[in-house]
Amino acid sequence: MKRDTSTRPGAYFRAILVVATLLIGSTASLAQEFPNKSLAIIVPFQPGGATDVLARLLSSSMASSLGQPMVVENKPGADTLIGARYIAASAPDGYHAGIFSSSGVSWPYFIREPGVDLIKDFSTAGTIVDGQLIIGSSSKSPFNSIGEMVAYARKNPGKVTWSLSNRTGEPVLYLYLLREKAGIDLLEVPYKGSAPQAQAIIAGEVDIGQFAPGRVVAMQKAGQFKPFAISGTSRDPQLPNVPTMKELGYEGFTNYDFGLFLPAKTQSSIITRWNRALVAALKDPAVMEGLAKFGFIPVGNSPAEHAAQLRTALEAWRNAAKIGNFRPE
Repeated sequence: MKRDTSTRPGAYFRAILVVATLLIGSTASLAQEFPNKSLAIIVPFQPGGATDVLARLLSSSMASSLGQPMVVENKPGADTLIGARYIAASAPDGYHAGIFSSSGVSWPYFIREPGVDLIKDFSTAGTIVDGQLIIGSSSKSPFNSIGEMVAYARKNPGKVTWSLSNRTGEPVLYLYLLREKAGIDLLEVPYKGSAPQAQAIIAGEVDIGQFAPGRVVAMQKAGQFKPFAISGTSRDPQLPNVPTMKELGYEGFTNYDFGLFLPAKTQSSIITRWNRALVAALKDPAVMEGLAKFGFIPVGNSPAEHAAQLRTALEAWRNAAKIGNFRPE
């Protein structure tokens, strides 16, 4: 009688090997086909803000590199968390990417249940730009310098209004740092993005705001804004007379950065395609000109370098949370 050998270990192994080979082949095929339809960049703010401008500057050039149309979708709200949750919940097939600041690592320090983690729930595709922020006042405010504002705030606690484009970005860090270093009490007023924040500054509804140099140049020419100081370690060529906060004796007012994020578990080959398109776009003369006008400094590093930046940012925010005694709400 002939023995049945179909259930021997060797037969099982060969069957598993065949299935694995088919799966690997299928996955490789999908990666090679990417992209075969339109792509989307998600902006977690309303149209008109710095992140929106950045996405629209990049989208045309990146679409050309990737060979498919690219749309910019605005999903504002919940201090950028609506857009972040949307990307995190998207299929990891490479067709949805989002632009977020590394300050998103601070979400747990400000928001009790953010529902998303910038490091664990995303795959990074590289740092896009570094950005400077200029701190200044509405032209309708009586202040003409950081010194004047600090002196008034010391005599009038809680009377100076400090506007925020969201509750978790660098301006929040600036607010807490200035409170601590100058020993003053400032009243924070949050908005849903830098566009409505700028409208409030122009109308004189709030005293202090922080904006990218390009927006400041436009508002200053229109007589709507008085720049006091800039973040980072160098002055902006468009506003050479505006000193850095460091020059004024205030440390810790660092630049912010924007990165390109895809859902976690996105294939490395797809991330590489996005990274190559990003690096190419940052070398596009038209894109470079637009970035310079808005005060953005192109970076275009690797996904691994971007991931390292996020870990560094997390440590910085962890220390800031201790100093500022941040309370999640």
